[in-house]
Amino acid sequence: MIPRFQVKKVMSTKLHAVPTNAAARTIAQLMANEHIECVLVEEGGAFVGIVTETDIVKKVLAQDADPTRTTAQDIMSYPVASIEETATLETAHEAMGGQRVRHLLVTRDGAPVGLLSVRSLLDAAYDWALQMKPQH
Repeated sequence: MIPRFQVKKVMSTKLHAVPTNAAARTIAQLMANEHIECVLVEEGGAFVGIVTETDIVKKVLAQDADPTRTTAQDIMSYPVASIEETATLETAHEAMGGQRVRHLLVTRDGAPVGLLSVRSLLDAAYDWALQMKPQH
């Protein structure tokens, strides 16, 4: 039986954000420097979107757009899909699949507290599988 771990057990608590006018090149450089797959887009103190590596590839590179003139607002996905920190990983998996997203903003009573990625889910499943492996 797979345990019902809560999202807060595997989420990342470090949130990276850029303003809506941040250039795609700047965003890509931030992702490369921080070894992250996405950044949240912030406006007026709220997260209004998310830019992922996929957004940069499909909406900038594949479209031959100028990465110095294309902004976060031009390429962000919105609204940001979210989930409460007390939800189970199973619920998170279903939400990601149902909404066709790879990242969920994790909230506590509606306030952002972390980020959950598909990679986090995979790592948690792998760790659980290793624990279930019979010891010889």
